[in-house]
Amino acid sequence: MAGGLYAGYRWTQDQYYIGANGDHVALYQGISQDLGPLSLSSVEQDHPEIRLAHLPASTRGQVEESFSVSGLEEAETRIAVLAEQAEACRLLAEQEEEAAPEPEEQNEQNGQTDEGDGKEATSPQTVSVTNVTPPTERGRGKYGEAATV
Repeated sequence: MAGGLYAGYRWTQDQYYIGANGDHVALYQGISQDLGPLSLSSVEQDHPEIRLAHLPASTRGQVEESFSVSGLEEAETRIAVLAEQAEACRLLAEQEEEAAPEPEEQNEQNGQTDEGDGKEATSPQTVSVTNVTPPTERGRGKYGEAATV
Protein backbone atom coordinates (compact mmCIF):
# COMPACT_ATOMS: atom_id res chain seq x y z
CA MET A 1 0.00 0.00 0.00
CA ALA A 2 2.84 2.41 0.81
CA GLY A 3 4.24 1.82 -2.69
CA GLY A 4 0.91 2.84 -4.24
CA LEU A 5 0.77 6.02 -2.19
CA TYR A 6 4.33 6.88 -3.14
CA ALA A 7 3.60 6.24 -6.85
CA GLY A 8 0.53 8.47 -6.63
CA TYR A 9 2.52 11.23 -4.95
CA ARG A 10 5.28 10.95 -7.58
CA TRP A 11 2.67 11.29 -10.33
CA THR A 12 1.37 14.52 -8.76
CA GLN A 13 4.89 15.92 -8.82
CA ASP A 14 5.02 15.51 -12.61
CA GLN A 15 2.02 17.85 -12.94
CA TYR A 16 2.09 21.65 -13.22
CA TYR A 17 -0.47 24.40 -12.90
CA ILE A 18 -0.58 28.19 -12.91
CA GLY A 19 -2.33 29.95 -10.07
CA ALA A 20 -2.31 32.90 -7.73
CA ASN A 21 0.30 33.29 -5.01
CA GLY A 22 -1.07 36.13 -2.94
CA ASP A 23 -1.42 39.12 -5.28
CA HIS A 24 0.61 37.73 -8.19
CA VAL A 25 1.08 34.74 -10.53
CA ALA A 26 3.05 31.59 -9.78
CA LEU A 27 3.80 28.26 -11.44
CA TYR A 28 3.14 25.32 -9.15
CA GLN A 29 4.47 21.79 -9.32
CA GLY A 30 1.90 19.21 -8.26
CA ILE A 31 -1.88 19.41 -8.22
CA SER A 32 -3.99 22.13 -6.62
CA GLN A 33 -5.41 19.91 -3.90
CA ASP A 34 -4.49 18.91 -0.40
CA LEU A 35 -4.67 15.45 1.10
CA GLY A 36 -5.56 16.24 4.68
CA PRO A 37 -2.66 18.23 6.11
CA LEU A 38 -0.40 17.26 3.16
CA SER A 39 -0.13 19.79 0.34
CA LEU A 40 0.22 18.15 -3.06
CA SER A 41 1.89 21.16 -4.67
CA SER A 42 4.64 23.69 -4.17
CA VAL A 43 5.70 26.90 -5.92
CA GLU A 44 8.04 26.03 -8.78
CA GLN A 45 8.46 29.59 -10.11
CA ASP A 46 7.18 32.73 -8.44
CA HIS A 47 6.32 35.72 -10.66
CA PRO A 48 5.74 38.79 -8.45
CA GLU A 49 6.20 40.97 -11.54
CA ILE A 50 2.85 39.66 -12.89
CA ARG A 51 0.36 41.23 -10.50
CA LEU A 52 -3.21 39.95 -10.56
CA ALA A 53 -4.53 43.52 -10.42
CA HIS A 54 -2.95 44.20 -13.82
CA LEU A 55 -4.60 41.24 -15.58
CA PRO A 56 -7.91 41.47 -17.47
CA ALA A 57 -10.79 40.38 -15.21
CA SER A 58 -11.50 37.10 -17.02
CA THR A 59 -7.83 36.12 -17.04
CA ARG A 60 -7.44 37.10 -13.39
CA GLY A 61 -10.37 34.80 -12.58
CA GLN A 62 -8.72 31.89 -14.40
CA VAL A 63 -5.47 32.40 -12.52
CA GLU A 64 -7.26 32.70 -9.18
CA GLU A 65 -9.07 29.41 -9.88
CA SER A 66 -5.80 27.96 -11.28
CA PHE A 67 -5.41 26.02 -14.51
CA SER A 68 -3.25 23.05 -15.40
CA VAL A 69 -0.59 22.99 -18.10
CA SER A 70 0.94 20.00 -19.83
CA GLY A 71 4.51 20.71 -18.77
CA LEU A 72 7.19 23.31 -18.17
CA GLU A 73 7.37 24.40 -21.81
CA GLU A 74 3.65 25.20 -21.99
CA ALA A 75 3.84 26.83 -18.55
CA GLU A 76 6.62 29.17 -19.65
CA THR A 77 4.68 30.09 -22.79
CA ARG A 78 1.47 30.76 -20.85
CA ILE A 79 3.33 32.81 -18.22
CA ALA A 80 4.91 34.90 -21.00
CA VAL A 81 1.42 35.61 -22.37
CA LEU A 82 0.19 36.56 -18.87
CA ALA A 83 3.18 38.90 -18.47
CA GLU A 84 2.39 40.59 -21.81
CA GLN A 85 -1.28 41.01 -20.89
CA ALA A 86 -0.45 42.39 -17.45
CA GLU A 87 2.02 44.88 -18.92
CA ALA A 88 -0.45 46.00 -21.60
CA CYS A 89 -3.18 46.54 -19.00
CA ARG A 90 -0.78 48.35 -16.68
CA LEU A 91 0.28 50.71 -19.49
CA LEU A 92 -3.35 51.29 -20.49
CA ALA A 93 -4.24 52.18 -16.91
CA GLU A 94 -1.32 54.63 -16.82
CA GLN A 95 -2.44 56.23 -20.09
CA GLU A 96 -5.99 56.60 -18.80
CA GLU A 97 -4.72 58.12 -15.57
CA GLU A 98 -2.52 60.60 -17.46
CA ALA A 99 -5.34 61.48 -19.88
CA ALA A 100 -7.84 62.18 -17.12
CA PRO A 101 -8.00 65.91 -16.41
CA GLU A 102 -7.55 67.13 -12.87
CA PRO A 103 -10.83 68.19 -11.19
CA GLU A 104 -9.90 71.89 -11.54
CA GLU A 105 -9.13 71.42 -15.25
CA GLN A 106 -12.38 69.53 -15.70
CA ASN A 107 -14.38 72.35 -14.10
CA GLU A 108 -12.67 74.92 -16.33
CA GLN A 109 -13.41 72.81 -19.40
CA ASN A 110 -17.07 72.71 -18.42
CA GLY A 111 -17.09 76.48 -17.87
CA GLN A 112 -17.44 76.07 -14.14
CA THR A 113 -15.26 77.41 -11.38
CA ASP A 114 -14.92 76.84 -7.66
CA GLU A 115 -16.64 80.16 -7.10
CA GLY A 116 -20.39 80.22 -6.61
CA ASP A 117 -22.32 77.77 -4.49
CA GLY A 118 -19.22 76.01 -3.18
CA LYS A 119 -20.16 72.66 -4.74
CA GLU A 120 -17.71 70.90 -7.00
CA ALA A 121 -18.92 70.19 -10.49
CA THR A 122 -18.23 66.78 -11.93
CA SER A 123 -18.98 65.19 -15.26
CA PRO A 124 -18.44 61.73 -16.72
CA GLN A 125 -15.24 61.06 -18.62
CA THR A 126 -14.70 59.12 -21.81
CA VAL A 127 -11.25 57.79 -22.64
CA SER A 128 -10.40 56.49 -26.08
CA VAL A 129 -8.39 53.28 -26.20
CA THR A 130 -8.16 52.92 -29.97
CA ASN A 131 -4.39 53.44 -30.01
CA VAL A 132 -3.55 50.55 -27.66
CA THR A 133 -1.23 47.97 -29.17
CA PRO A 134 -2.37 44.40 -28.45
CA PRO A 135 -0.03 42.40 -26.21
CA THR A 136 0.75 39.83 -28.90
CA GLU A 137 0.91 39.75 -32.67
CA ARG A 138 -2.38 40.55 -34.42
CA GLY A 139 -4.20 40.81 -31.08
CA ARG A 140 -4.24 37.07 -30.59
CA GLY A 141 -2.58 35.08 -27.83
CA LYS A 142 -0.40 32.10 -28.62
CA TYR A 143 -3.43 29.83 -27.99
CA GLY A 144 -5.74 31.67 -30.35
CA GLU A 145 -7.67 33.52 -27.64
CA ALA A 146 -8.41 37.16 -28.20
CA ALA A 147 -6.17 39.44 -26.20
CA THR A 148 -8.48 41.31 -23.83
CA VAL A 149 -7.34 44.46 -22.09
